[in-house]
Amino acid sequence: MDVLCCTASILNLVAISIDRYWAVTNIEYIHTRTTKRMIVMIAIVWFVSVIITIPPLVGWHDDDEDPTLTGMCIICQDPEYQVFATVTAFFLPAPFILCVYMKIYFVARSRIKRKKFNKDLKMKQHTVKKAKIMEQQPESTEIEKASSGVTSSELSGVSLQCKQNIHNEFGNTRVPEVTKDIHYSSTQCPRNNEHNHYKKQKDKIERKRERKAARTLGIITGAYIVCWLPFFIVTIIAPFVDSNAIPELLQRIVLWLGYVNSLLNPVIYTVFSPEFRETFKKILCRHCSECLQR
Repeated sequence: MDVLCCTASILNLVAISIDRYWAVTNIEYIHTRTTKRMIVMIAIVWFVSVIITIPPLVGWHDDDEDPTLTGMCIICQDPEYQVFATVTAFFLPAPFILCVYMKIYFVARSRIKRKKFNKDLKMKQHTVKKAKIMEQQPESTEIEKASSGVTSSELSGVSLQCKQNIHNEFGNTRVPEVTKDIHYSSTQCPRNNEHNHYKKQKDKIERKRERKAARTLGIITGAYIVCWLPFFIVTIIAPFVDSNAIPELLQRIVLWLGYVNSLLNPVIYTVFSPEFRETFKKILCRHCSECLQR
């Protein structure tokens, strides 16, 4: 049961990483993420865990480890089994999880940049389209100019400033004379300033989002590696050295450090994942409400 539960805990992290990768890379995955599919994934995790755990129970162990002879129940120390168990339960899943989360991070980062590029492109197309519309409008009369309370020299100054702002932002884009439309000349410059401010704020938020994603993935993978790596290093070394070569206190420390990872997983995922957090709330609140009703 010790080996089974620890192995299942690790392989569940693999399943979660795969689920997240599919969710990020495949837009249609959200529609195929059914309860049946999740049950199948969980069943596969536990089945593989049983396959890794059961060999010592069917004969893959040393004869001197028989509890009926030694009076002690210990994890199988057969070197070949330890290599098989540690590789399949940790030394293969760990690099796999790291690679998957790195791919998730780069895909998310690429998507953020693509979204930013598309938004800038739409803004440029909108400005060019508006410029063409303004170019087709008839010139305003002197009466309209006079009623606006703006002199020709003022219009000329605002026009040049607005054209310069648009040129700096969008390159060599043809822009009509602003004197052809007083409303365009008097309002476009403030809008450009607001747009520039909004763009800077948006870039700041996107950079913050990237840093948060990297920090979250770092915490998840870091906690997993820190908690389990010492245990599996000691486990794979122990069968090949003298029984007293590794202090018993060290063995206990690395074992409980691995258990701590199972304690941290619900905390990490609920703190950094809104989906996990909401699910835990529903489960706990439903349980509490049922207890109160009873």
